Amino acid sequence: MRRALALLAAASAAAMLLPSSSGAVTVGAPLNLPANVAEGCQGFVIFGTPPSCTVFGLDSRGAWSSQTPRGSWTITTARVRTGLSVGPMAFTVVRSLRSQAGSPASGAICCSVPAESPVFVPAPNTVNEIPVSLPVTNTVEDIEGEPVEVVDYLGVSMLDLSSSLPLHRATSAADPAVSAGLSYFIPAMRRGQQALQAGGATELVPLVNGDYQPAPARGPACCAPSRRSRDAPGRAPPAPRSGTAGAAAGARARRGAGATGRACWPRRGAGSSRQAGPTSPSS
Repeated sequence: MRRALALLAAASAAAMLLPSSSGAVTVGAPLNLPANVAEGCQGFVIFGTPPSCTVFGLDSRGAWSSQTPRGSWTITTARVRTGLSVGPMAFTVVRSLRSQAGSPASGAICCSVPAESPVFVPAPNTVNEIPVSLPVTNTVEDIEGEPVEVVDYLGVSMLDLSSSLPLHRATSAADPAVSAGLSYFIPAMRRGQQALQAGGATELVPLVNGDYQPAPARGPACCAPSRRSRDAPGRAPPAPRSGTAGAAAGARARRGAGATGRACWPRRGAGSSRQAGPTSPSS
């Protein structure tokens, strides 16, 4: 998990933002690369067979990122470039919370899923464009006097092993995927769920992006006077810190943000519970 979050932190300003005249932006990876990974979710593990998986990622040189830009948005169109095999998928909003209390900021919780698209089966070997309505945010919320960073990412979930992964793997030193990295969850994260651990892999581009429309401005919160929102810096969540203070801050962040279940505090070097460590899927 630390490796996966460190990859995200390396691209603090890496969102691929292609503005339009309407104020919309396109966020995510370029889709002019071929999906050249033949395996499905099982390519992430050494032992066992995972039932499903969720992926999202970034470019460490800043060319693109799955991270939501600063502010509140609605994803209206999401795209995925598929390979030879396809099966049921869903676009997944992955949320990370991080308390900014203390110096340095303490504690990170990754990740939960506040929203997902309806399940769809895409066409093979093409870019699939799917209408969606997914609210996403990149803000800092004041919860009971504590600043909590809330950052969403756009990912895609393969819901069984029918699909080859919609990934592009680097094939040469000049390939754009050389500077890419991804985070993955096994099994797939679904709406309302949280993940205890994540894996990471490099030189792989998750072939997913989306069109983001600015969300309408919200009025003052009448039912939660202690909770305010302001734009967060455009950066991805840092590697988590351990300790009692961080855990307490994270727990308060979870309660204020409406999350359920217990806090997920990753261990150093931890990967998915079904894997020996982060591995790249074989083609």
